Amino acid sequence: MNTTDGLGSNQVTDLAVDKDGIVWIGTPAGLFYYEGGRVKQRYGLLSDNVTRLLVDGVNNLWVGTESGLSCFLTREY
Repeated sequence: MNTTDGLGSNQVTDLAVDKDGIVWIGTPAGLFYYEGGRVKQRYGLLSDNVTRLLVDGVNNLWVGTESGLSCFLTREY
């Protein structure tokens, strides 16, 4: 998977899979997710430079960026 598939960067910094089977992809150019055979972008981060992803026990997605931490309910995309 790369920019021709819809990612903002060919460099992937982290991956996480939530309890719904959504694959979350962190890149230096933002947060993306893969669902239903398509790549889409998730907006609303403190910075586009995603450094770390974590899905917690209640299916929240924690996103670490160079500017701080964001938390999303995974069904809010």
